[in-house]
Amino acid sequence: MKILNRFIFTTLLCVLPFTSGAAEPTATGDSTVTVRMLTNKGTIVLELDAEKAPATVANFVEYARAGFYDGTIFHRVIPRFMIQGGGFEPGMVQKTAKDPIK
Repeated sequence: MKILNRFIFTTLLCVLPFTSGAAEPTATGDSTVTVRMLTNKGTIVLELDAEKAPATVANFVEYARAGFYDGTIFHRVIPRFMIQGGGFEPGMVQKTAKDPIK
């Protein structure tokens, strides 16, 4: 389960904005949380499954509501494959995060 949570969290980090505006989660069902992220390249919509990964979703939502991802960058981009971000500000300045979830 720990590896699954890390995988899901890393996957979520792969879709953070180049420079984010807002990432405010909203509940859309009993176990689904929708996150609409505003980037300088358009809007990205995520659907998070809180039933399958409750700790990971709660952790991501807490970071988003606290504004942690605002102004972060994608620090790794592989065209047509993935984007990774959320941990760095412009200039590759690393953000201080909470302890990893268990």
